[in-house]
Amino acid sequence: MVTATGVGSTTKLSGFTIINGLSAQGGGMFNSNSSPTVTNCTFSGNGNTTTSGGGMFNFQSSPTVTNCTFSGNQAIWGGGVLNYNNSSPVLTNCTFSGNGDSSSQGGGMFNWNSCSPILTNCTFSGNTAAQGGGMLNEVSSSPKLANCIFSGNSATYAGGMFNYGSSSPTLTNCTFSGNSAAQGGGMLNQVASSPVLTNCIFWGDSSEILDDEVGSASVVTYCDIQGGYIGTGNINASPLFVPRRVTITLSQALPALMPGATLRFLGLPPILRETHAFWMAWWI
Repeated sequence: MVTATGVGSTTKLSGFTIINGLSAQGGGMFNSNSSPTVTNCTFSGNGNTTTSGGGMFNFQSSPTVTNCTFSGNQAIWGGGVLNYNNSSPVLTNCTFSGNGDSSSQGGGMFNWNSCSPILTNCTFSGNTAAQGGGMLNEVSSSPKLANCIFSGNSATYAGGMFNYGSSSPTLTNCTFSGNSAAQGGGMLNQVASSPVLTNCIFWGDSSEILDDEVGSASVVTYCDIQGGYIGTGNINASPLFVPRRVTITLSQALPALMPGATLRFLGLPPILRETHAFWMAWWI
């Protein structure tokens, strides 16, 4: 187990594999009032059913985490990562797979109490929880996600993402598919939680987006939602996922791209704007 207390971004952890760590707080890594730089690390098999933050626990900490893998970690809160109490890390090109179990809160990641991390090009696949198989955002926690994938996650409530208690994340160019739950296979929003979704795909989940209580209303525009969803530019048409990663032009990407969305996709780097609608294909 790695512990960082009161350190800044100049403290670096790079190229390490942290396995089978066990602690009540942060099975693999515990950051307290710290913002270390973590790069090219693997956190695997850490924590147990009583741990907070199986792979990593950030307490009032906002590390920068890049090119890291969180797999097979276990915890009661945050199987892969737990961000607690004003912790907003920046995560880029990270993978969360097989974390949590049926009793976990937030199989891949749990953001709790004013935590709003920024995630770019991250994948959540095959994570399990009681609530929020891929991600659970609770108590004024509103992360920003761009170009992220939620695939094959499962939970009793919200297989892909659960937003609860004034938690309204912003998602752009994200894909949800193959997630399952008794309620909210793709996404479940409760208690004044209204995420903003733009250019996203929700397809092939046990159900797609559920705004379950008064005060929760997702703002959805230029998205492809199976079964349809009210909002500007939304469509209900198969995104035509393919069995492997391909390069495809915007004109070939129909019906997953619509005129309003095309303008937004053009702002992305070429590789992203050409393959966005097909990311799920090369992950599943």
